[in-house]
Amino acid sequence: MKNNNQLNKEITLSAIAELIEASAKKTSAALEAKIEASAKKTIETLEAKIEQSAENLATMTQNQFLEIDARFDSVDKRFDSVDKRLDNVEIRLAGVEMKVDRIEGEIIKKVDTVKYNTTKYRVKKLEEKFA
Repeated sequence: MKNNNQLNKEITLSAIAELIEASAKKTSAALEAKIEASAKKTIETLEAKIEQSAENLATMTQNQFLEIDARFDSVDKRFDSVDKRLDNVEIRLAGVEMKVDRIEGEIIKKVDTVKYNTTKYRVKKLEEKFA
């Protein structure tokens, strides 16, 4: 009986090699499955982060465009204010031009009167001298 037990307990090198090879295949398959699952999870996480980053970038870009739009509105209002001020300046300038034209007319009349009176005086003096 001892012989029979010893036979059952004896393991050959080829049997050990087969056991190691089978165990290695199982371990390799399990590791590949874990690696694939981990890679898939990492890819999903990265894709989610990329999508979130793209959404964040789109939101930031939209906010910046809204800020620029608000600035343009502010600039437009300021230009409207400047336009109104220029309109007022033009109105005032037109009034000044009318006054200058009137003053110029008055000066021309006065110069003509002075010239006439000067000429009249000179003629009178000449008449007195030659009369």
